[in-house]
Amino acid sequence: MQLSDARLGGSLSGFFYISSPGVRSPGWSPSGAAADMSIHSGAMAVARFRILGGKDSYKFSDLNPLLMPWQASAIKLDGIDKEEQFGWDRPTGVETDRDEHSPVGTDGDPWDMSHCQIADGYILRIRLERRKVPASLFQILFKQRLNAIAAKTGKMPPRPERARVKEELKRKLLERALPTLSYIDVFWNETHREIQVFSGSVKALTVFEELFYKTFAEPLKLAVVKIDPPLLGISRAEWENGSRAGKTVSKFAVAVPASLV
Repeated sequence: MQLSDARLGGSLSGFFYISSPGVRSPGWSPSGAAADMSIHSGAMAVARFRILGGKDSYKFSDLNPLLMPWQASAIKLDGIDKEEQFGWDRPTGVETDRDEHSPVGTDGDPWDMSHCQIADGYILRIRLERRKVPASLFQILFKQRLNAIAAKTGKMPPRPERARVKEELKRKLLERALPTLSYIDVFWNETHREIQVFSGSVKALTVFEELFYKTFAEPLKLAVVKIDPPLLGISRAEWENGSRAGKTVSKFAVAVPASLV
């Protein structure tokens, strides 16, 4: 099944690929034939979003300045005091002529939307970093801090002081915690004005919606509608008619909850 199929959505099994001339995958050869770039094998969930408004396609000069501020930074093993952070990472499997004499996909290498482009749009990847301090360890160290203050002052610190100690301890421990990495793959199909997110996780979809809105939807004035029942009943022809699609979605939004980015 090709990802450009507008019916793609829900929970799926099988081997998924994009057939795209000009994209070199691990099996690429210089024959000029179209290449098949594998996205996923096995069972997976796919969430679909429809894009309303904006232009049918954008130039690199339009998209690159929007992408750069939201790219994931190089991974750091210490000094980060946030429990969670995310940004756009360079997708794997999309190799361009610009990579002919340079390493591909190395963390920290410069990249832009030209490294994500395929025939129908863009393959995007979100990197999600999570840092967590074990609760049992935190409680032991927190009690040690409070006991040390009590031994010095002769009494346990008041509630505001305890809150300050807790926040400071949490920040210091997070700075030393190793990150857990996860990735969310996204196919932005410009041809069909549709986005497919390869995850059914509520957390993953929330991260995607927030990041895509801040990066592209807000500055380009796009509306991104998650396609859930009953929106699945809207035909492609109706979606592609901007004014009709807007009116139809508005009617559905009055009757049922609609997720708009």
